[in-house]
Amino acid sequence: MEKKLRIFDLSEISGSMNGTPITIPASNGFEIAEGVHTASIKFICWTQDPNIVVTASDRTLRWLDLPSRTCIHQKVLDGEIRACEMVSLSPEYSSPTDIGGGKPVLAVSAGNTAYFWGGNRAMEELKRIVLPYTIASVGLDLKGRKLVVGEEPGTWAKVIRYDDETEIETHKGHHGPIWSIAFSPDGKLYATASEDGTIKMWKNCDGFYGLWRGGVERSTE
Repeated sequence: MEKKLRIFDLSEISGSMNGTPITIPASNGFEIAEGVHTASIKFICWTQDPNIVVTASDRTLRWLDLPSRTCIHQKVLDGEIRACEMVSLSPEYSSPTDIGGGKPVLAVSAGNTAYFWGGNRAMEELKRIVLPYTIASVGLDLKGRKLVVGEEPGTWAKVIRYDDETEIETHKGHHGPIWSIAFSPDGKLYATASEDGTIKMWKNCDGFYGLWRGGVERSTE
């Protein structure tokens, strides 16, 4: 299997007028950090700096600079990387008091540790949280200062306070490991995706939200 990161300039590719798929040859892209990756690339994340991309391969995170096509930083983690996502809120919901100071945060799970990096290039380690089980996935509530993790080999989603690392809630219902967790742009909802083939949504706010009822009951008048 090819262990290469290729970048494609879509502005140089002509679109299809009738909506038929277009095949883009690998030769149309250019490789970044040739020979650096020694295992398959499982995750690719663009940072707030459009020139910096983060890749996750085996146990290693790499920060790649697109203009120079070089690896400018790398970090070997405590286990195989199971999740690697850039977490952010819509601009109208973010604030300087959020985790990461209102900027996107890179959330990573590897082994039994959840890692978080912030800053324009996601190179500033904000925190790492060690748990007594392998973490299959991780999602971060920037405003509510909580994280949600999927344990492995279990099937539960656990909610943990970011600041004091206390487990405050457990969500049950899946029948397989949870491989992905993502928050909505307003942070008031998150979804868990499991090997059992289902996606479950969980309300992350007080009061009414979407189809959920909560707080003061609506008037029947």
